[in-house]
Amino acid sequence: MMKQALSYFLIGLIMTGALLSCRHEAPAKPLIHETWVAPSKGAENALITIHEFSDFECPFCGMVTQTIDSVMKKYDGNVKLYFNQFPLPFHKNAHLAAEAMLAAYDQGKAWEMHDAMFSAREIFEQNGIDGLCSMAANVGLNVTKFRSDLVRGVFRERVEKEIAFGQSVGISGTPSFLINGVMVVGAQPEEVFIVAMNDAQERAQVLIKKGVPVENLDNYFLEEAKNNAATLKKIKESSNHGRNPSQEDVNEKQEDD
Repeated sequence: MMKQALSYFLIGLIMTGALLSCRHEAPAKPLIHETWVAPSKGAENALITIHEFSDFECPFCGMVTQTIDSVMKKYDGNVKLYFNQFPLPFHKNAHLAAEAMLAAYDQGKAWEMHDAMFSAREIFEQNGIDGLCSMAANVGLNVTKFRSDLVRGVFRERVEKEIAFGQSVGISGTPSFLINGVMVVGAQPEEVFIVAMNDAQERAQVLIKKGVPVENLDNYFLEEAKNNAATLKKIKESSNHGRNPSQEDVNEKQEDD
């Protein structure tokens, strides 16, 4: 009963997370997870892996950063966090900011730039590349290379790949988290993350007892999330095909006739 209640609870988070998140309107074609390594921190071969999907202009993403930092400390030595870019199309500077974090990552200062952009997003919202370059200087980056990378769009395609990766595992808004493959959506309170983390740890231990190597856990859970997302997509498509026509559909048909 406890596990069933937990499952319903986590499903509820997915459904209600829109209240604490921003949404991506048009899903792209799903993409299988490739071999790039997103900015990360935490333990190697951890029992728990968090994949965060975030947008630097999303206010909820900024709100949840302290919560995630606290969770990481509580599970220190037992968790790894990957930060995936998921800029939303209606945030006009978000894609550029995502590229900026990857440009900083290329110079070994991803998390410094992450913190700078979330702590003062108005700087790049108002000043674009110039604002980002000011932040880059403050965190010790080679600003000439950084500016060149942004102007030339060096990391633009990689950001698109991370968006597609997120959509392939069911992500549609920010902030969203996959915690050993189970989705938590929105700037939820720490207690919600603790429940999800404890559940993730239990599921990992079950798999290890079944012989799954700890270094393969993340790939196992990502594949599971991808399969679940594909199944949900098929269910939605079937539901849409079988739905009764709305008044809008009727009006459109009358106009065509």
